[in-house]
Amino acid sequence: MNEAGYLVIVVSNQSSVARGICRAEEIELLHRELQDHFKKENAAIAAFYYCPFLPDGVVSRYRRNSRLRKPAPGMLLQAARDFELDLSACFMIGDKTDDILAGQRAGCKTMLVRTGQGRSSEISWPGHGRRPDYIVDDLLAASAVLASLADVAKG
Repeated sequence: MNEAGYLVIVVSNQSSVARGICRAEEIELLHRELQDHFKKENAAIAAFYYCPFLPDGVVSRYRRNSRLRKPAPGMLLQAARDFELDLSACFMIGDKTDDILAGQRAGCKTMLVRTGQGRSSEISWPGHGRRPDYIVDDLLAASAVLASLADVAKG
């Protein structure tokens, strides 16, 4: 994705914090470790955004509704402000219905990957409104689509 000229930003719901399964500091440590891993592979993740909140969480500090929690577009809107992004030129790639809905609500193009929960999301999609712009098998296939779109835009 980096080679195709895309800025990679990760947005994730992390209800495990509100559920008391892990602490926010552990999520942030994981993000740093992922960035280090990708740097060693000459790839870059520009930023991580996560939502630790959950309305029925057991940790009172994180027990609430949040505009950041997907399917709300809050994290995408924040990333757009922070990085001065035109969301209509961005892709939201994910394996869950909430990922695709957040991308659509933010005005992004969307891509559902069939890994993780993606296959069951694809099967149950009819009740969730507009389908993703692309459905691919995995992140490697998503990267190939993005690379081909970048080539078309350049050519």
